[in-house]
Amino acid sequence: MNAFWHNHKWGVTFVAIAALFVVLSLGSALRESLTYDEILHSQEGLNHLLKQMFTVDPYNPPLTRELQMLPVALGVSTERLFASRLVAVFLGVLLLLSVYVTTRKHFGAGVGLLALLLLAFEPNIVAHSHYVTPDIGTALFFFLAYIALLGFLEHASVGRVIWLGISLGMALASRVFVIPYFIASAAVAGLFGRKSSPRIAHIAAIVLIGFLVVWAAYFFRMDVVIAKREDAARISAKLKNSAMAQRYPILQYGLYVLESQPLPLGNYLATVKNSFLRGMQNTSKPAWYEMIVNVLLKTPIPLLFLTAGALWRVKREKTERARILTLLIPVVAIVGTAVVTGMEPRVRYVLGIYPFLAIIAAVGVGKIRERGIWGKTIIAMLLIWYVVGTLVQYPHFISYANELLPREKRYLYLTDSNIDWGQSLPDMAAYIQKIKPSHVSFSYFGRDNGNDYGLVSNRQWGSYTFEDICAFHEIALPYNGERLAAISVSNWHGCGYSKEPQFAKENVREVVGDSILIF
Repeated sequence: MNAFWHNHKWGVTFVAIAALFVVLSLGSALRESLTYDEILHSQEGLNHLLKQMFTVDPYNPPLTRELQMLPVALGVSTERLFASRLVAVFLGVLLLLSVYVTTRKHFGAGVGLLALLLLAFEPNIVAHSHYVTPDIGTALFFFLAYIALLGFLEHASVGRVIWLGISLGMALASRVFVIPYFIASAAVAGLFGRKSSPRIAHIAAIVLIGFLVVWAAYFFRMDVVIAKREDAARISAKLKNSAMAQRYPILQYGLYVLESQPLPLGNYLATVKNSFLRGMQNTSKPAWYEMIVNVLLKTPIPLLFLTAGALWRVKREKTERARILTLLIPVVAIVGTAVVTGMEPRVRYVLGIYPFLAIIAAVGVGKIRERGIWGKTIIAMLLIWYVVGTLVQYPHFISYANELLPREKRYLYLTDSNIDWGQSLPDMAAYIQKIKPSHVSFSYFGRDNGNDYGLVSNRQWGSYTFEDICAFHEIALPYNGERLAAISVSNWHGCGYSKEPQFAKENVREVVGDSILIF
């Protein structure tokens, strides 16, 4: 037994930590209703796989949701898309494995396991590792692409060129905003981490391979860049009107070509255009600091402490400092790009920072331990705080916020996928069973079917229209209790209920599942 442990301790420990991660993610998947975006992504994933149709949702590339919906497309029987959520968990495990292997290679097995532990219990990673959305896939593929970039900058072998092209292609085929994220990261890393100048042939090969990977996600379809949709807000419509009004013949011809001539990656180019346009169209742009504040509020304090400790401790160690700063580059690039572009302050959009923070913090643990008994005591306390703080959030990791924002006040400052994404229908059903009211008026932010949870409504669940999302579902119940009103936190903010006297924060009786306000 001792010999087995000595020979396999790192592998056994990895499996144990990964298993705990799977238990948390799967347990959460079984306890949560489908989130607001999962309905769309699951439908579109099936459209991609079964119909090779990519024009309904012009804002997202297809790769991650194709992978997640593959079990359904192959005929696997699913309940509430559980098999697809299981694929998301698998992608999360692949991210854990990637972080462990990378960290072990550069910093040793012990630091690798610490990085694994920190990532496995990071609440945002656990949360989005069981949703049928592109977020966890994007985090995984971006991490692989950046690590591949560092290897390429160190030595541009044929294998590294191919792997960088593949991993970058997968990242680009998962989310459009990987483009500015990677460009910013590569620019800085190229300045500081380059050992030799890359050849033009290598860069061309990377671009070509990435192009083919993205195109493969579209089944090598040819399509027009400007889809024929009646939407005055689309940039194509604005350009066309301007060209017609000003009589720009060259622009008119260019628009004609983009509207009528199928091209390789036509659908992807339309996705790029519309994704960036969507941010430009946002009339209520968030303040520049909102994303930073939300990241600080939704990141565990021990992780922030350990990251800061690592940066502080390696400032005089040239070799370690270079490695840590190289890992810090994508964190700054991702958050900085999100701030500069006015991206909606949803932490899932910057989910890719957490693998790098976990590695940096793991290095920080080793540095702080060097301070003797006091350092070891501090580390033990921080790790216990970290793990316990995550466990007590079960099963709704998506609504996690650290101690800077007390649990009973989260709903005042957070909204949408930072706290309420429609995941708490089972909690609402359980609450009704406990309280037994005679009637519930429920304004639900989500698209899942409440009837499946016993919340039989007088109106259709899952509407996409703003008016229906904000409206109340009148749920008559066979009990003799009082009448209640329930409002999802995102509707409370987004539909204006917070400004109505009867639904003021002073009148909140209880918060169900961290995301539904009871009045």
